[in-house]
Amino acid sequence: MVRFVKKPPKFLIFDKTMKIFIIILYMITSQTVMAVTMFEQEPNNKPLQANLISPPIKVLADMKKSDQDLFLWNVTDAESLYLWDIQLQGITERLTKLDVMQIHFTEDGKAVSSFDKILSIGSKNGLGKEKLEGLLFAPGKYYFGLSYGGSGKPSSGLLSTDTLKGFDEQTIADIQKQTKGNKPAPPSSYNLTFIRGKKIYNYNPKAKLSKESPVKIKSNYSKTLFYQEQPIWAKFTISEKETVFKWQLKGLVSLGNETKVKLYDSNDKILAESNSTKDGFYQFTDLNLAQGDYFIELTSKDKYFVSTLQKQMIGEVIAGQEAEPNDKFSQANSIKFGDTITGRMSKNKEYDYYKFS
Repeated sequence: MVRFVKKPPKFLIFDKTMKIFIIILYMITSQTVMAVTMFEQEPNNKPLQANLISPPIKVLADMKKSDQDLFLWNVTDAESLYLWDIQLQGITERLTKLDVMQIHFTEDGKAVSSFDKILSIGSKNGLGKEKLEGLLFAPGKYYFGLSYGGSGKPSSGLLSTDTLKGFDEQTIADIQKQTKGNKPAPPSSYNLTFIRGKKIYNYNPKAKLSKESPVKIKSNYSKTLFYQEQPIWAKFTISEKETVFKWQLKGLVSLGNETKVKLYDSNDKILAESNSTKDGFYQFTDLNLAQGDYFIELTSKDKYFVSTLQKQMIGEVIAGQEAEPNDKFSQANSIKFGDTITGRMSKNKEYDYYKFS
């Protein structure tokens, strides 16, 4: 049984002969999720040596000389139903790079046969945090590789004052006692943080999705299709009353699944098409749609993937006179540049929003 007190519990040290591995439990503000902070464990230079992580987590690590670090996250079904943010704070005065990869091994599992680099971010000097936000991961193994370069004299060590900032005096004393106050020599530390975001509620159709049997999308509601076989088909309808509005279609696919997205009318004419970005996002915006049925097709290089779909009303198209409601940014009236608009505000602290392109 674990009992929580105001200060973090005692630290657990697992390996005295290798780099000290400390786990600190604390409560994330406004969440009930337990977060874990850990020190990397060397060696972790190669894929078969990658440190296993289980987000949400904050990893504290350092790299010396020709060092590079690898971490492995085996995403579960439950973890794939959340959006995730990744933050990198690099080595001071050095270029620190994070590569997100999927690595494929030989049949005997002893060597790398190939790898897919999904995306990369870099920290130029370690003074700020570089972020990847709102990522969607399908179940499976993802590798996070850290490397660094450049010159300079890093100003902080793995157990420096900067690293320990935010802990109370007793906690800092406990860490320094357990580690005997040792500070690694520079090059110095970086930290990598995985933050769990909002949950996405999945929809599991009874049959394979097709144009004849698509998932139906309602306005302003997001639908998540969990690990569906591609192609994915979705359908929505524009009523006569809705033809005065502009529309936006947007979504997200699981990381590493480059996806082609197409919008069709009821006569199979392609109205718009796009590819998802490296971090999984896609959208069609400022759509003027006539009354009728519309279809969205998503195809990916992978047979199965996770995707979200959302159809949003983004404002009524007007000429001359404002149209209520338009008191929120999401309800902004769409106008032509140079038009004269007549509007009316009848209550205190009322706002009217307009947009043009």
